[in-house]
Amino acid sequence: MSLFSGLKGRLREGLRRSQEFLAAGLAEVFESDRPIEEGLWEELEELLISADLGAGLAADFTNRAREEVMFGTVTRAAELRPLFRRFLLEALVPAATRRDWQVMMALLAIGGLLIVGLFSRTAALGAAVMLAMFYLSMPPWPGLPENPRAEGHYLYVNKNLIEMIAALALATLPSGRWLGVDALIRGLVTRRLSYWLTGEAEDAPARVPEKQ
Repeated sequence: MSLFSGLKGRLREGLRRSQEFLAAGLAEVFESDRPIEEGLWEELEELLISADLGAGLAADFTNRAREEVMFGTVTRAAELRPLFRRFLLEALVPAATRRDWQVMMALLAIGGLLIVGLFSRTAALGAAVMLAMFYLSMPPWPGLPENPRAEGHYLYVNKNLIEMIAALALATLPSGRWLGVDALIRGLVTRRLSYWLTGEAEDAPARVPEKQ
């Protein structure tokens, strides 16, 4: 428990230092009387990369800010601050929306395959992997933040872990041979293969030998 508490404290401390570093750096770069020059762009890009926002996002913002300056909508460094806020909202919110859409599509695909019984074992393994990622994203371990959307859980155990174990159990059982599209396909293939090998269907009645 002390291990998780220490990890939680280190994470919070790291986030706090990154926020303070970014806020102090932006206050220095976006000074009210500072003119916009080439050194400002270099300093701003280095600051955003050092604050763990990524080189791609830093380059995108500096390019957009350069365009605003070129068109004359921004003339002083202080006017870049609201532009930076709008840019962050536009850059981060669509990314979260894309991730939500991807998760929704994956859940629909895996759930549909399990319902109709098509590629049953592969779909069950995919469901187990997704549930494992859901579990590890906010695990119910002592010392870690609680999931605000969780319906409740026991120590180390929540519904994602239980459903992951159930999906792994489905992946180990031949449930696709009993019902569903997999069972239909297997039956058709078995009958055709039997007819191709013996000349008779698998479910054909056995012939009674004639008496001499």
